[in-house]
Amino acid sequence: MITIVDHPEGSKRLGELLAERLQSDVWSSFRAAVAFAKRSGVKHIARDLRAFADRGNVKISIGIDHCGTSAEAIADLFAAINLKGELWVFHNQAPNTTFHPKVYLFGNAEAAECFIGSGNLTEGGLFTNYETFVHLSLDRRDPTDGDVLAHIERLLDEWADGTKGTALEVTDKLIAELIESGDLPTEADINRRTKAITSRGEESRKAVEVKTFFSAVRVPAAPRVVSYEMAAAKKEVPAAVRAEAAKARPGVTGFVITLQKTDVGVGQTTAGTSRRSPELFLPVVCVRANPEFWGWPELFKPDQKYVGITDKDGYPKMDREGVRMRLGSETLSVNWWYNPDKKDYRMRSESLRSAGNIGDILRIELADGKSGFDYYVEIVPKGTSLFGKYLALCTETVRNSPKKWGYY
Repeated sequence: MITIVDHPEGSKRLGELLAERLQSDVWSSFRAAVAFAKRSGVKHIARDLRAFADRGNVKISIGIDHCGTSAEAIADLFAAINLKGELWVFHNQAPNTTFHPKVYLFGNAEAAECFIGSGNLTEGGLFTNYETFVHLSLDRRDPTDGDVLAHIERLLDEWADGTKGTALEVTDKLIAELIESGDLPTEADINRRTKAITSRGEESRKAVEVKTFFSAVRVPAAPRVVSYEMAAAKKEVPAAVRAEAAKARPGVTGFVITLQKTDVGVGQTTAGTSRRSPELFLPVVCVRANPEFWGWPELFKPDQKYVGITDKDGYPKMDREGVRMRLGSETLSVNWWYNPDKKDYRMRSESLRSAGNIGDILRIELADGKSGFDYYVEIVPKGTSLFGKYLALCTETVRNSPKKWGYY
């Protein structure tokens, strides 16, 4: 039987249909070949995919052309499969060639269901974009259905065949190597490139007044995912891969940010009043620009006592406790936390607060952990020879704040 699936306004969207089938005991295998994948899409199926991989067979091929797939998406898929299935990346180095299929196949010994259409493994492709799919319900015992199914399976086999050199099976090492080579950009890299292209386009439109011809029509939003549940289900290997990749990727070994009164001040100075908690503030934009550097969200745990709001990505208050930070000759145990109510990340440490003054630079460098600490940290004071060097790296700004920051 053939039916048509469409969204964003259809009765059921692809993301919902995939989740239903991953949760069903009817199917014993799941295979897919998808051009592009982002964390925004993977988060919607990761938990169900992990449970499916525990009882069935999983083999997925993802394209890595045109910066359409992020390193985080590949790492999240690899973690969800939990080393029990196969994940492949596909790329043909020949010019003018793009890996562009979108095929999702569920099967058992007697039947199969297949969705073939336009939607990638992104939140837009699963829910909010204008997408169309052919939904095939196939009976293996029917000769015609059997031929169609055999053709689909043959294609999926070709796109997970390592003998031609266009498909590579994902391993921890491969993810790090592809990031280092530039073949697999992080989401921060993709966002920077997109921002640069968008800025150039906006400048061109400003130079010449252009009439807007189209309307903006609101479409149904994607369902909210509590992403930390997906992260909590992961093993340590993918988190370690991300940390290693962040260290290996050129230009991402350290972080710098200017300090303000909220970082180094003590609040009330009147006798008898309480000092403000010793916390250094990291705006959300800093962490989200390179989450691997901070271990976000894998190394953070939900605060079980928190009863406040969650942010737009489904995160509640999250804590990373006991981060080992080397300051001078002392190794500090620093608690980091994120609170959607406060809209920032914080490092709680009296030693760090006491070491700095307004306008100084906080420098944090990722360590390998072998020397007993996770990060090397120092305060670079104004007026020193190093201050100008690190101030030049603080190229990014924060809305409604004098803080400047950057990675190097």
